[in-house]
Amino acid sequence: IRKIGMEGSSNKMYFVRHGTSVMNSVNAVAKSPEERQAIRVNKDLMDPELNDNGRKESESKREEVSAMDIGVVYVSPLARAIQTAQIMLQNHPRRSEIPIIVHPLIRELLCCVGEIPGKFDQLKDYYSKLEGWNFDFSLFEKKDKLFYLEGLD
Repeated sequence: IRKIGMEGSSNKMYFVRHGTSVMNSVNAVAKSPEERQAIRVNKDLMDPELNDNGRKESESKREEVSAMDIGVVYVSPLARAIQTAQIMLQNHPRRSEIPIIVHPLIRELLCCVGEIPGKFDQLKDYYSKLEGWNFDFSLFEKKDKLFYLEGLD
């Protein structure tokens, strides 16, 4: 967690990288450039979730995050980023009040299938129905302009 704050201001911004994903762990054991390239285009690794280590990394920050005065969370539409935020905020005393804005422009550069989010409607349906969470997908009104799986058919 990296904190950025303006001197003399009470406002702070925290940046958090997602936990280790399935793709990160698969890529780490690749032995050659050819293997790494094959991983980059493997459709089974599209929008990978956190692996066990990534979940543990996120869980290790829960206590620290629970003590923070958080007004809003902005998160990438990638599964691993949403999962990281969800795990870290799990025990926050104001969890249900904190808007979690899933922002279509917060993501990594498109260099492999792992940077392509899953189907938007499935993502929205799943996270919008979770009790005690305040996920906001309103910035996706113009999703037809974005490069999601719907546009790859």
